[in-house]
Amino acid sequence: MVNVRDHNWFGPAWDVTLEGCEVFSVPDASSWSALDWVNTASSGVSVDADRVSVRDCRLRNVRFGISVSGRDARIQRNVIDGFSADGLRGLGDYGLFEYNRIQNNYVGDPPDGNHDDGFQSWSLGPGGVGTGEVRGVTLRGNVFVNDWVPSHPLRSSMQGIGCFDGFFVDWVVENNVVITDHWHGISFLGMRDSRIVNNTVIDLDQTSPGPPWIMVAPHKDGRPSQNVVVRNNLSTDFSLQGIGIVADHNLEFTNAPALFVAPPYDLHLRPATSAVDAGSVDLAPPLDVEGVPRPQGPGIDLGAYERCPGCSTRFFTIAPCRLVDTRNPAGPLGGPGLAAGSDRTFTIAGRCGIPSSAKAVSLNVTVTGSTADGHLRLHPGGSALPLVSSISYSAGQTRANNAVIQVSMLGELAVFAGQASGTVHFILDASGYFQ
Repeated sequence: MVNVRDHNWFGPAWDVTLEGCEVFSVPDASSWSALDWVNTASSGVSVDADRVSVRDCRLRNVRFGISVSGRDARIQRNVIDGFSADGLRGLGDYGLFEYNRIQNNYVGDPPDGNHDDGFQSWSLGPGGVGTGEVRGVTLRGNVFVNDWVPSHPLRSSMQGIGCFDGFFVDWVVENNVVITDHWHGISFLGMRDSRIVNNTVIDLDQTSPGPPWIMVAPHKDGRPSQNVVVRNNLSTDFSLQGIGIVADHNLEFTNAPALFVAPPYDLHLRPATSAVDAGSVDLAPPLDVEGVPRPQGPGIDLGAYERCPGCSTRFFTIAPCRLVDTRNPAGPLGGPGLAAGSDRTFTIAGRCGIPSSAKAVSLNVTVTGSTADGHLRLHPGGSALPLVSSISYSAGQTRANNAVIQVSMLGELAVFAGQASGTVHFILDASGYFQ
């Protein structure tokens, strides 16, 4: 759907930024069949040019998410929600992929012959795939979730970070979270002079396929991986082979509830577990996946999350930005007006500079054009209705109020219309977020 190409036919391209875009095949794919996910879904963003940035975008209901073959790409704070092939592809040198959220992978084989990955890379050399190198890529703070509804009938088994045709040289893989129903959590076949540090890998449902591993293995042609540091990781399995592989301060676990607050989705550490203060400061990233400084105790915690019960939530201001206006034409952030007694969910992560890690947003809520007296109740998407309203109004009245609303782990908030009949329009303007 969105292509940035540096090509003789299309003309040169470089230093392009895509920011705050909404990209989707259809607004709602809930009625799609397996074949629809293969044949109807379009791919989101394709980058074949150097120094291209894609940030704070939201891609929904796509085949491939963001695919990059140019050098020096910056892929930051994007949400890819609903995909049937690969979420991210990074084939160019010196790319940065950080703080993206990749979630809800649908349709496996059959009918889809693609092996789905949250992130995938491979080298390309004179002899074809697997005969070159991909150099200097950083994967930092990305969250890969196979599916938020494990019982979904079209759920696929997503490989987390799958890099099978090296060599992968001078890579940094840190602070990533992989929640998947597959053996490949983080896998590199042919890796050199790289590090895999402070990642968390967990099985989605404790059944086959899986449990997922962190793997460093020889190239498919038999050449060994060399000089790789694997440190401070939490994973359900490890498989490490090569020359000069340094593996320390890692924990292979089987009892997830003993370690985490609410596995498999909330992977913050419980107090006084074997993962707390058990890591090494050597090569550990200074911040965790949520931006919490390390360490918070006597030592570095294992995995992507640093336990920090005393950390205060921080507020970040943004330029006033319109998130939702139901007076606009029908769309995911537009009309129609909200019917009496109905509850509508909006995805705000990736909009207006609000990251997927935001815990709450500061809003100005305006109501207008109501056909009856009533109130709006705003709440995290997927949660129970709160008992108190965010704003009350009379029929025909235009009225505004400020509110701070928690968002769900999916970056969603919902709006409920508490009126006896008719409809109401509302506008949500963001001024900041809490993280």
